[in-house]
Amino acid sequence: MIGRLRADERGITPVLGAALVLGVIILTLSAFLAIWIPSETNRRESEHMSGVEGSFRELRSAIESLEVGESKSVHLKMGPEPIPFVSNPGTGGTLSVLPSTGEKYGVIMFSLGNQRLVYESGMIILVQDNVDLMKSDPRVVTWGKVGDKLEVHFDNIKVRGLESSVSGNGTSTLTASIYRENEGEVGLLENVTIQINSSYVGAWGEYLQGLKYSLAEEGYDSEVDMENLQITILENVRYYQKVTEVWVSIS
Repeated sequence: MIGRLRADERGITPVLGAALVLGVIILTLSAFLAIWIPSETNRRESEHMSGVEGSFRELRSAIESLEVGESKSVHLKMGPEPIPFVSNPGTGGTLSVLPSTGEKYGVIMFSLGNQRLVYESGMIILVQDNVDLMKSDPRVVTWGKVGDKLEVHFDNIKVRGLESSVSGNGTSTLTASIYRENEGEVGLLENVTIQINSSYVGAWGEYLQGLKYSLAEEGYDSEVDMENLQITILENVRYYQKVTEVWVSIS
């Protein structure tokens, strides 16, 4: 009887050892995946957002080069590459067109996770954790000396169309058509105040500060009101304004 018990114990010991080793492997693998999957997901989302930014830059170039009545389409991939052998629910992004209302310019926006890329009047803006940063310098205000006068052009782009939004992991198409342009000389002014009508104070404030420094390098004085997103050029200025209305749709 005692001999049989000892034989059984010798048989049980390898089984227990194998179970313990398997348990350690499972715990180690689970811990690794718990750390690696979120890290890899973030990496793939960041990589994807870089691609979306490229599509937004292509769209911006198209809008700035088109004539009235012309149109161009830009393709945009909606989601990052999935992680192999891992379920990735909800990893697709959301693409939205929010047309201009009142004095606002209207925006094209792509959201993924805690990040958003926004196109607004020629600027591409990154919004992350409620902080907005300028990703590309727009050509909203251009200036130069013509004869003995400082000439300033204020060009803004308003997004028109139907408010729309799509989500998923496939590919969407943004089509932009120049709907209308209005341009004219305001006149010769002792000074001029330019107002940016945007909710993205951080990004546009950075732009206005850069504009102030550029003017100062050429000897022109200006003041920036960050709270109201205004720049006042304290010089005699021949001033021009232009509004481009672009119809944008998603398919």
